[in-house]
Amino acid sequence: MAQADGNGRRAVFDIGSNSVRFVAYDGPPRAPMPIYNEKWPISLGQMVRDHGAIDEPSMAHLLAGVSRFVKLAGYMEISDIKAVATAAIREARNGDEFIAGAARLGLTIEQLDGAQEAQAAGYGVLCNYGDVDGYVADLGGGSLEIARITSGKVTPLASLPLGTAKLLGRDEDGWRAAATAIRDALAKHKQQGLIRAGRNLYMVGGTWRAAAHLHQHMTQYPIRILSHYEIAPGTLLQLQAGCEDEELKASLQTVSAQRSQLMPVAARMLGVLNDILEPSRFISSALGIREGLLFGQLSSEERADDPLLSGARFRGSRMGRRNFNGDRLFHWMQGLFAGYDEGDDRRLRHAACLLADCAWNIHPDYRSAHALQTGIEGNWLGVDGAGRALIARALWSAYGDSKNDRALLSKLADRRALRRADKWGLAIRLAMRIDGGTGGILERSTIAIHGDELLLTLPPDTPGDTIIHRLEKLASGTGLTARLK
Repeated sequence: MAQADGNGRRAVFDIGSNSVRFVAYDGPPRAPMPIYNEKWPISLGQMVRDHGAIDEPSMAHLLAGVSRFVKLAGYMEISDIKAVATAAIREARNGDEFIAGAARLGLTIEQLDGAQEAQAAGYGVLCNYGDVDGYVADLGGGSLEIARITSGKVTPLASLPLGTAKLLGRDEDGWRAAATAIRDALAKHKQQGLIRAGRNLYMVGGTWRAAAHLHQHMTQYPIRILSHYEIAPGTLLQLQAGCEDEELKASLQTVSAQRSQLMPVAARMLGVLNDILEPSRFISSALGIREGLLFGQLSSEERADDPLLSGARFRGSRMGRRNFNGDRLFHWMQGLFAGYDEGDDRRLRHAACLLADCAWNIHPDYRSAHALQTGIEGNWLGVDGAGRALIARALWSAYGDSKNDRALLSKLADRRALRRADKWGLAIRLAMRIDGGTGGILERSTIAIHGDELLLTLPPDTPGDTIIHRLEKLASGTGLTARLK
């Protein structure tokens, strides 16, 4: 990756069809964490569609936004900046005038063509989902980009002038023409075997995110986190009806008026892509071209890192005490669970260990609630709602307060999986009692299953009087008998 600033921060300027967006990031390269996000609204897509150029007042307003964000980056001591412009600027007759004006303000802007935009959107999906096999569709204000993702590679397939601003107000003939344009653009790729039914379609773009939030609202999904959120093709008609319902959209209270008027277009486009690509499911991507631009700068070794563990390790080191080491904690308990892991258990348990010291400085009566919220609400990549619930349940159990409400978790993950996470939490709780979270005594102790016994072996200079109760609790939870040696 391009060398980040000494403080680890980097920023992206995204000049799109509906706004200029400035996002500053911190955190590890593999799991960029937004620390500041601001939008400068301006309807460039519609203006360029109607007039072919950016008028003088809009140009001044656009450059004023750039000027503000350049100054903000300076105040934040960020010099590692990536700035790009997409469809609206590349289609405007005077787009070069804007690029030159931004350069005078100290910002170098790269104009992305359609293929580069599609690749950046695909990289954004890979940043969050790792190795996937499917399609990415990025619906912006000025254009629609479609790419194929497989084996960690992104192959741009099509870039079409079918953004939300250009689709708004189309009649049935207009929609048939849009569908025909997409089919024609993908025809050669279908002949080459790149278009196959039954793959996931990852949705990138703010208007699709708004539609996904509405779908969550309609289905009473218990959290508002869009990462890994799935929409079944069979619910598209229901979603399209919801996107036409002004009263229902108003009840969200989190969607701007500009996004609200575009949501019917976004839902209709999902229907078009469903007919053409026949995906098994639509998956909302909380990350897009901004994160994709950062991902594209990573080395192959950095790309191979697990984004969930990279992010949890970074946040755990910030929230934990000086001597806490979550990796050491994870390896210490490996013998208890290695033979019982199911699906993603190992990495979710590892993430819980990395975050295990997240509530040490919270009032004792609220530690378990804080730990639960950390697992559910953290800005984690590479994990779905069920995985968040298991991390949260493990952290909740580690802090041992049964008075806090945990009903939310059962709406995201099944009970059997939550019971497994309880055992992870009890093991964390035991480890914390053994050496206060420092890891010093853990390095000289072992825990293992021998027959029907859970055997904890401590060094001779460590009395076990205050430890035995937590060992017995863990043994009871695993159906074993506790033995302290």
